[in-house]
Amino acid sequence: MSASFSRSIRTMRTKTSGGPVIVLLVVVLFLAGWLVWLVGARVPVYALSETAVLTTPAEVTAQFPPDALSQIAPGQSAWLRLDDFPADTYGLVAATVVTMDETLQDGRFQATLRLNPPTDSQIPFQPGLTGVVEIEVEKVTPAALLLRTAGK
Repeated sequence: MSASFSRSIRTMRTKTSGGPVIVLLVVVLFLAGWLVWLVGARVPVYALSETAVLTTPAEVTAQFPPDALSQIAPGQSAWLRLDDFPADTYGLVAATVVTMDETLQDGRFQATLRLNPPTDSQIPFQPGLTGVVEIEVEKVTPAALLLRTAGK
């Protein structure tokens, strides 16, 4: 009996399944893909207005915090979210930064944007509608965002 037992032990030592190797390979591939995404993907960063009001049917005035002043310039693309017209139903309204008033009023600066609504929009663009403007100011890697957050 002892001879068959030693043969069984020897057989078990020489015949290992590939299960642990496959799991390790999957984990390594997953971590490698995550690392590539972390340093290679580009994530948009937005400057958000504190308030935005339609002054004419084709123009909106938005108030931004002072830290966004160096990031916003005429010609940049923007999006308007109207308070009374939810974005998931009516969508966002495209806009373009036209002018900026860099003098701070109540701790904010003002930007004027021209609306570029779709022709089939169901939103009645009337002066006085309020919302929020978001302007894409840069694209950064997730690693850069992580480092910025860690530095704050």
